[in-house]
Amino acid sequence: MIKKLLTILAVLAMSGMAMAQTAPADVNLHRNEDGSWSFIMPGRNLVMSTETFSTNDTVNGHYLAGVPEGWLILALGDTVPVSNDSLRRTTPITEGTPVTIVPTGNLRRIKSITLVDEVPPVAAPTLTLGEMTQGGDPLNNGSGSETYFSPTFKEGDQIALVHGGVKDVVTVGTPNPDGSAPITGDITVGADNEDIVLVYPADLVAVAAGGTAYTENTDVTNKFNSQAGTLAYIQNNLYIHQGTGKLAVSGASASLKANVSMASQIAIWKLTMTGVNGEIFANKVTVKVGGNKVAEASASDVYFAYPIVIYLALNPATMGTGTLRIEADEFGTIYYYQKDGGVSLTAGKFYQSAVELER
Repeated sequence: MIKKLLTILAVLAMSGMAMAQTAPADVNLHRNEDGSWSFIMPGRNLVMSTETFSTNDTVNGHYLAGVPEGWLILALGDTVPVSNDSLRRTTPITEGTPVTIVPTGNLRRIKSITLVDEVPPVAAPTLTLGEMTQGGDPLNNGSGSETYFSPTFKEGDQIALVHGGVKDVVTVGTPNPDGSAPITGDITVGADNEDIVLVYPADLVAVAAGGTAYTENTDVTNKFNSQAGTLAYIQNNLYIHQGTGKLAVSGASASLKANVSMASQIAIWKLTMTGVNGEIFANKVTVKVGGNKVAEASASDVYFAYPIVIYLALNPATMGTGTLRIEADEFGTIYYYQKDGGVSLTAGKFYQSAVELER
């Protein structure tokens, strides 16, 4: 933005008489600490506040804003109409044009005129949850890449912002039609352009561990082993997303420099299970990799309906490698499927597999 000054003559009408203040020495123009320009007229008891917007647009020129109703603006002797736009009145004025302000009312109450270089409004940064795409059947080396679904925020969701060794928590506002959402909350003022990591849900961050590192909350990660086998459970408990951005600091306030898309950190696996030799009435399904349990779901009723169809969230970053084993527990009787060499899952993918279990 280019900041330029306007030549302004203050013409004061009082008791039917016109009094023009034209002597340059009688107008003291200076830059204020807040970035505004003031010119004060000694010997006058004047009070007024206006704003000006300097722009590179040479067609429309500058804008003088905040002119009170009833006041008159003259540019090169011609009256310039004053329009009410939002909460301000704006008048296009080209660079170098002598401008005359003719106030009305009780002039003894007018003390000074202030010009402010107004910055055009900038939309507040928003957050978006990354979509999940179709993955190929991991048990049969299949392929797939189309979008399966796009997770969205709910108003009131909380996001953790980790930066400079601190954890801040912000709240999601009303989501936009495109799935993005604004955030509100107090952000610790750090350094401008500081790296920042955004984590959803906020509860996943137990404590900041320096810079953008953090320790995970086991109350959240333990939910991988206490699932209900439904998409609703995953959405409400394990839709883990993370994104990176930069901090924008201005004085005592801080915000995000730009919009951030938060990528999914989980894979979702839809398993359809049948028994090799008949129906299975399982009350629990467990997925193990290399002998370690990486996901488990328990039936909300006495047992899962047959055929057993469940949705499991898994964390590819922590599930490790080794033999894959899927177990269905029928009240102590174990049915299983085993794949030597294991499988490879990718965060942000939705997988589907049909499995036959044997005893």
